Amino acid sequence: MRVRRVIFSVVLAYAVCSVVLAVVLAELAFHPARKSVIARTIQPAASKFPLEPQDVSITSGDGFQLQGWFARPPHANGDTVILLHGVGDNRQGVTTLAARFLTAGYAVLMPDSRGHGASGGFATYGIKESDDLRLWYGWLRKREASGHVFGIGESMGAAILLQASTCVPFSAIVAESPFASFRQIAYIRVG
Repeated sequence: MRVRRVIFSVVLAYAVCSVVLAVVLAELAFHPARKSVIARTIQPAASKFPLEPQDVSITSGDGFQLQGWFARPPHANGDTVILLHGVGDNRQGVTTLAARFLTAGYAVLMPDSRGHGASGGFATYGIKESDDLRLWYGWLRKREASGHVFGIGESMGAAILLQASTCVPFSAIVAESPFASFRQIAYIRVG
């Protein structure tokens, strides 16, 4: 009788520890630590002076404040590029690319995805972010009524672009290293 109780206690303790460890590891894998936004300047190659982008924000459909930067070069061509970062990064990660577009005359919008940078909420790996991108597009169209809007994203940002392409009328998109499904990103993140 005593042996059974000891075995039961050991098995129960093992099961509880396994569940707690699984929850902690899943939390670390799917909710990466936020990378703070530090600098607020972009140095276009053709300019001696850095551009200071505007802080912009929208409210998501489920009530979270989403933050981003918007910059327009002095001699804008009328077109805009929305740049989306990957998982675990923030808008600061796309500033080098933004500088290239600003130099070429494009305005740029660099939002932080939910749960990243200064944006509220938590990452859903495209489930809610595609709706957020639709809201950012609407914000941009109110501000910049004409011209083409292009989207460029990497990793999670690329997947968000592809998911949103059915409801956001981009002129063109570039999706670098997207994941195909939540299951695929789960294997990658947990692996």
